Amino acid sequence: MSFEKRYCTTVCCIDGKIVPSVIHFVKEYFQSEYVDVITEAGPAGILSDHPDSVAAEQIYSRVELSLEKHESVGLAMVAHGRCLGNPKKDTVQLDDLRTSRDELKLRFPDTDIILLWVPSDETPVLVD
Repeated sequence: MSFEKRYCTTVCCIDGKIVPSVIHFVKEYFQSEYVDVITEAGPAGILSDHPDSVAAEQIYSRVELSLEKHESVGLAMVAHGRCLGNPKKDTVQLDDLRTSRDELKLRFPDTDIILLWVPSDETPVLVD
């Protein structure tokens, strides 16, 4: 990789089977060498269903730290199939993912935010 030494950020589930493919994807997408990985069980569900909760505030605080201190160039919000932390149907999780982006945009309006869905084959895909 010949990227500048710059960071991007991901808010991702703690499920370790999806993390390596997510890191690879966001490094390529944002042309970054490093990824700040913010993990929580079912983060899209937390930000969608409980955007003012303590758990959500902890996510926002970590995102802010990454954006400000590492000057992160972009943020990927991630959800995946068969999530134990957000055990909803895939279609509902995708709605949660979009709502979580809206919540993040309220707090970080100048940040490039992408959505990633990781289906059971563990290959991330962009969601609009």
